Amino acid sequence: MRARRRLKGHITHYLNTVSDEDVYIGADIVRLLQEQKFPLNEAVGTLLAFKWATYTNTFGVVFWLFAHFLDDPAMLAAVRAEIDEAIDKEFGDFQTFLVDASPKSLERPCFRLLTSAIMETMRLGGLISILNVAEQDCHLRDGEHMIPLQKGEFVLADLRGVHTDESAYPDGYKFLYDRFAHSEYRPGGLSTQGKPWFVFGFGRNICKGRWLAMYTIKVLAIIYLHLFDFTAVSTPQTSTWQLPKPPTIIYQWRLADLCMPGIDIDA
Repeated sequence: MRARRRLKGHITHYLNTVSDEDVYIGADIVRLLQEQKFPLNEAVGTLLAFKWATYTNTFGVVFWLFAHFLDDPAMLAAVRAEIDEAIDKEFGDFQTFLVDASPKSLERPCFRLLTSAIMETMRLGGLISILNVAEQDCHLRDGEHMIPLQKGEFVLADLRGVHTDESAYPDGYKFLYDRFAHSEYRPGGLSTQGKPWFVFGFGRNICKGRWLAMYTIKVLAIIYLHLFDFTAVSTPQTSTWQLPKPPTIIYQWRLADLCMPGIDIDA
C-alpha cells in the first residue's frame, strides 16, 4: 500500500506538470484524459492500472523473446545486426534513437526481423482468452460442418489451437524468428500474411493499445540488444536440489471451536 501511495504521488505530480508543448507519447495520453474531463484522482488510478498492465505484458513478452534469443545464437546475431544497422542508418546514433524513436519509425522494414521475432514470441506465448456473445442466431463454419449458435450464447476462441494450426503455420509448435519477416510491409499494420494472429484480439473489441504495446516491447528489446552482450551458457551446470520437507503442523482444536449454534454435539 505504501508503494502504491508513492506511485500515485509521482503520477499526480506528472499529470500536473505536463504542458501543451510536450510532444512525447505520455503527454498525448495526459491530454486525452484532460479532454475527456477525467477527475484527477480517476486519471491517477487509470494511469496506475495502465502502467501495471503495460509492465506485466511487456516484460512477459520480452522475457520469452530473450529466452528464444539465448537458445539460438544465429537468431540473436541476426536481430542484433539488424538493430545496429538501423540505428546507424535511420537515426545516426543511439542517442538520436532514444529521442526520435516513435511507433511509426519502429514499424519500418529496417526492423523487420525484430518485429517478426516479437510476433512469433507472442504467437506461441500468448495466453489471452477471447470471449464473445452471439447477438443473433447464426452458424459458424467448421470446415464442411456448420455449428449453430443461438442468440446470447458465449463463444470462446481457442487461440492456442488457431495459432498452432498446421494449415496456417507449418511447424506451428516451432519457434521461427523470421516467420513473419518476408511479409509485405504495411504501414500502420502488422504483416501477418493473412494468417490468423489474434494476440491483441480481433473485431471491434481488438486491443486499443496494441500499437503502444508493440512500441514499448521494441524499444526495450532494442535498448537491451544494442547496449548489452548476451551469451548463452554452452554447458549447463548440473546440480541437484531436494524439495524441502514441509513443516509438521499440529492443530489443537478446542471443543468450542467445533460447536455450531443450535447443534448438540452429544446427540
